Amino acid sequence: MKRAILLSSLLALSGTFLIFQTGSTSHGEKKQIESQIVKEKNGDVFMIQTIHTTASIDKVWEAYTTEKAWKQWVAPVVKMDFKIGGKIQSNYRPDGKITDPDTIQINIINYVPKKVITYQAVAAEHWPKALKDQEKRMYNIVTFEETKTGTKMVSYGTGYTNSPEMQNLLKFFVSANEMTFKKLIQYLEK
Repeated sequence: MKRAILLSSLLALSGTFLIFQTGSTSHGEKKQIESQIVKEKNGDVFMIQTIHTTASIDKVWEAYTTEKAWKQWVAPVVKMDFKIGGKIQSNYRPDGKITDPDTIQINIINYVPKKVITYQAVAAEHWPKALKDQEKRMYNIVTFEETKTGTKMVSYGTGYTNSPEMQNLLKFFVSANEMTFKKLIQYLEK
C-alpha cells in the first residue's frame, strides 16, 4: 500500500495520474504481474504492465520471438516473421486460420535483441471504433531486463485516450493481458 501511495505521489509530481493498479501474486507475496493505467495531463493514457519470471532472459526472448513458443502462451494458430518490418498473425480459435477475418496482425516496428520490441497492431474489421480511430497512435513497447532471480518484462501500451469507450476497453485489456501473461509465466516456469 505504501508503495502505491508513493508511486501515485511520484506520478503526480511528474505530471501523470495513476488511475488504478492491480497485481497478481504467486510464489508468496512477490507480485509476478503488476498492471497500471497512467494518464498524462495532456490526455495521453498508458497501460503499463510489469511481469516477473524466474526464467532466463534467453528463454523469455525465445517465447516472444519464435512461432513455436508464441503458440504455447498467446494463441494456438500463429504465423510469425520476426524481423524489423515483419509481422505476427494470431488466431485465438483452435480451428481458426491465419486468413480468417478474426486473425490479429501485429507489425514488428523494431527490436534490440533481449532488450526491447516495439509492436503496432493493425486494426481489424471487428475492432471497436475507438481503437480504429487511434490505430496509428497505438504501440506496444516491451522491455526485457535480466535480474538476479530471472527476468523482468515491462509492457508499455501507448496511444490510448481518456474517452469513456477507451477506458472500458482498457479495463478489458488489463484483464486479458494479465491472463495471457499468466500463461507466459506458466510456459516459462514449467
